[in-house]
Amino acid sequence: MRGQAEAKSSQLMVDLLASEKHPLPGNLAWPLPPATLRARIGGTWSGHTFLQTARALGDDIRGCLDLAGEDRGRFRQVLDWGCGCGRVMRELPGTFPHAALTGADIDEEAIAWDREHLRGLGEFHVVPSLPPSSLPAGRFDFILGVSVFTHLPLELEKGWLRELARLAMPDARLLLSYHGEELLREHFAVEAAVEHEDGFSYFRTAPTEGLPDHYQVSFHSEEALRRLWGAHFDILSIHPRSLNKGQGLVLCLARQ
Repeated sequence: MRGQAEAKSSQLMVDLLASEKHPLPGNLAWPLPPATLRARIGGTWSGHTFLQTARALGDDIRGCLDLAGEDRGRFRQVLDWGCGCGRVMRELPGTFPHAALTGADIDEEAIAWDREHLRGLGEFHVVPSLPPSSLPAGRFDFILGVSVFTHLPLELEKGWLRELARLAMPDARLLLSYHGEELLREHFAVEAAVEHEDGFSYFRTAPTEGLPDHYQVSFHSEEALRRLWGAHFDILSIHPRSLNKGQGLVLCLARQ
């Protein structure tokens, strides 16, 4: 415990020094979340890094949809599934200019902050760790899931795939991120996986403060994506390492 506390203190000093080198803009459209919530989703307290990453993620999401030929202006009901403290959500008005935005997350503390500070951005809902949620069926014509299926064990992933299929309108689009095989080879040995099944691998690393213990690290081969996610959606395209140069993106079509 002492070692972890010292590491956190050391990281805090690094982040604070980095923030001094990169002063925050004075005209933010939306408030900056507190450091604890920023660290929970990004592994760093740095406000500068939070904003920089938010912009990079927004650019990558827009770039992927534009490359796929999707008309971003046609979507009217957009769900940011796993919105956390709104890092990606703050980029969505410029991504979906005519859409009503909804954020959902299991993190009650983050959702409480969102409701207080981002209420003009959209509506926010707490969802349970285990599906189903109380969100209405067939409500959304676009569902975004960034850094969620990158952290779930297999059975929980299957449950949330069923739930996202329930929430999607017929012909809705879903853009979901994943960790690919190349990233797996760079950071882990497959034999160390807690779960390994036909291209799906799940590893236990360290817990994230404020999130459930099952929130760890998972990886998918392209074959696993087509088998698992293709059981619920038509996969339109797969874009490896297209999200902030790490995670990949999968564009899916909800079935009628």
